Amino acid sequence: MAEVFYERDERPLDDHLGILGNKNRQKSSSYRYRFRYHFRHRSHVPFHFPGIPKILKFPKPPKFSKPPGPQKLPKLSKPPYFLLLSLFTAAFFIVVGADYASSLGRKNLLNDQTLFSNEFRRHRLSEKEITELREFPTEKRGEAAGLYILDHWNGRKVKRNAVPFSSSSLFAGNTKQMWKDRPAWESFQKACEAIWNDVVYFPVPVSDTHKDYTVSYVDSWLSQRTFGGKRGHEGTDLMASEDRPGLYPVVSMTDGTVASKGWLPKGGYRLGILSPSGGYFYYAHLDSYAALEEGDTVSAGDILGFMGDSGYGPEGTTGMFATHLHVGIYIYPEEKETSVNPYWILRMIEEKKLSCSF
Repeated sequence: MAEVFYERDERPLDDHLGILGNKNRQKSSSYRYRFRYHFRHRSHVPFHFPGIPKILKFPKPPKFSKPPGPQKLPKLSKPPYFLLLSLFTAAFFIVVGADYASSLGRKNLLNDQTLFSNEFRRHRLSEKEITELREFPTEKRGEAAGLYILDHWNGRKVKRNAVPFSSSSLFAGNTKQMWKDRPAWESFQKACEAIWNDVVYFPVPVSDTHKDYTVSYVDSWLSQRTFGGKRGHEGTDLMASEDRPGLYPVVSMTDGTVASKGWLPKGGYRLGILSPSGGYFYYAHLDSYAALEEGDTVSAGDILGFMGDSGYGPEGTTGMFATHLHVGIYIYPEEKETSVNPYWILRMIEEKKLSCSF
């Protein structure tokens, strides 16, 4: 037989369930009963005690989910080696092909028609390149200027060689050699030498007695002119600060021979000097001439005449515009007359001004 003793128990419900909890948690609001069993015979352990209310039956412990363990990273697939190799190979051939195509494009810039192109005739350079050209020997200026001009078309900077002004290494790398491989290089170089190699002095001297007698000019290449029909201005105008015809002397920029002299409706009284390298230097709108005739030899710095305002009409027409000197430069590739912008040539020799009294 067993004896049942009921006792009131106020412990929290969690303690009944054997779960460690917070020591400060509140007591359960409901009572449970515990009971002790006393058996007269140890071997007699009753399984069920009828008559005990269901409320005294302990509830089943709640089921707790297991805490999540360390998550396993998904297995990475093997790198697509074939795809990577294909992309690398394609990129390599694209770069090489683009460089080769660019090289062909650069070489194609130099051909039989280059000297007649607007890009060459514009003869555009930079201030830095003009400064460098002043330091070159005169016999190498044309070659250097030609490489600079081709470089502008090429759209990239030329790296200068550490050895300055050497005829065999004007630039680093094979820049020059790349252009020399073209059949048109020889005629191109010759044309550039005709433009650049012979110029020595600025065509208008400075006054010893009147410092305010100056000239100014801008790059007006192919600006519109209307006399005789719409046309482009093929030269550079040196405008006198003192608008007085016959005041400013005009000197030859180069050595050479007087190739032409006389009146032109557009140029007025003009004089043309053929330089030793083949460039034709044209001086227009003169007021009067020096004692020169066609066929005479002149040296750089010799007086050719005086600045005026002649032109734009029949012979003797004056006063149609302000006093100035029109300077033009012409070359003759394949015996065809071609004008070239003289602005940058004048900029190069701007510091080479003679002085005289006027």
